[in-house]
Amino acid sequence: MTNDPPAPQPAAPPSIQQMPERALPKRRTRPRPVPAPAPDGQPRMWELMPTTANRQCDSSAWRHLNPVVLVRPDWKRCHSPRHIAQCLLIFAALDFGGVVALGIFAEVVLAIGDVGSRFAATTIDPSWLVWTLLLLVYAPLGEEAMCRWPIAQRPRAFLLLPGVYIAVAGITGFPDAAQYLGAGILLDAVAIAVGLGLHLLSGRVRVLAAIDQRVDRWLLRWPAVPVWLMISCFALAHLARYEIDWSVTAILVIPVVVLPWLWFGALASIVRIRFGWWSAVMLHAAVNLVVLLIDVVFGLLALL
Repeated sequence: MTNDPPAPQPAAPPSIQQMPERALPKRRTRPRPVPAPAPDGQPRMWELMPTTANRQCDSSAWRHLNPVVLVRPDWKRCHSPRHIAQCLLIFAALDFGGVVALGIFAEVVLAIGDVGSRFAATTIDPSWLVWTLLLLVYAPLGEEAMCRWPIAQRPRAFLLLPGVYIAVAGITGFPDAAQYLGAGILLDAVAIAVGLGLHLLSGRVRVLAAIDQRVDRWLLRWPAVPVWLMISCFALAHLARYEIDWSVTAILVIPVVVLPWLWFGALASIVRIRFGWWSAVMLHAAVNLVVLLIDVVFGLLALL
């Protein structure tokens, strides 16, 4: 009989509480690159987007509808898609309602006495497809590129030129309504290209750089000037709808005639400041879509 040692008992499996936690690798946050300032301490001339904008979003859409933003732009940007969609619906309703109400008021004023004889409506009869593309593609992209994109936390002098051009074109009626769908769109594209080209050359040409820097310092001191300049240019551009017989009476009535587009431009500028340029484009397209649908409905009723 041999005295063999007892066989070792298998060790009990460790409990879940005794299992050591697996050390997860810590995720290293990559710092966001900050653009280096220029030698004079100012941001780079090519910097268009606000880098220090507050990304917190207000809880109420009505807080964004603050006219103080047009006087003192704070650039408190909202980046929540759901909140942006809700705000755009409210802004579109206010925009369309204000344009209709102020448009009726302007027509009433034009019907008083001989005031209406100073403003003869131009005749444009494009096809349905051209009219749709004009309202839903060209107007939102083209007009917002000329009148809303230059509104930035650091505005640029040469980027304001296309908006000034369409205001002059609306006042002078050049090109006329019959040529607007062709030559007018081409000239608008040329104006955008010239403004953008001068802006890009301002970083290399000394004379353009001096002009740009001097105007930029003045615009930074008065941030509401480019906002209201672009709103006014947007409104005056719509005078192309009329053939104006210029007189003292016509000059006095022009602020009333452009009231609907002043309202539209003011709301679109608030959207540009708070939600970004593409939101202003979508607002413009949404309002024009409602106008197009109403036009289609009345056209169908006329056929019955």
